[in-house]
Amino acid sequence: MRGWRREFLLAAEELDAAEAWRLGLVNKVVPRADLTARAMELAQRVALVPPVTAQVVKDSLNHVGELQGKSASWKYHFMAHHWAHNTATSLGALDERKQMGSMKEVFAARDRGDAPPADRD
Repeated sequence: MRGWRREFLLAAEELDAAEAWRLGLVNKVVPRADLTARAMELAQRVALVPPVTAQVVKDSLNHVGELQGKSASWKYHFMAHHWAHNTATSLGALDERKQMGSMKEVFAARDRGDAPPADRD
């Protein structure tokens, strides 16, 4: 994995909709006010696809994913994710976050650049 993907994951980068579209992470960007209507339009078009056709397309895409190692990659990521969440550092950070009232407070503190409680001492 190279370039922006590594930077995005390691630096916990935040992306706005335009940047997510530019990087190919989303297919479309629409104004929030139009989101429900546009999603419904897409769902209605997808619903017109005959079930057998939809199943063949899904199976084909899933098969290609398996050939590229998708399930092994997800299995490894899941294992690493759970291992990382059980380290002393992660568990300590979780305890500190539980002391805040909500995730909204956690994100607000992060956005202000506040040091975590353990780092303030």
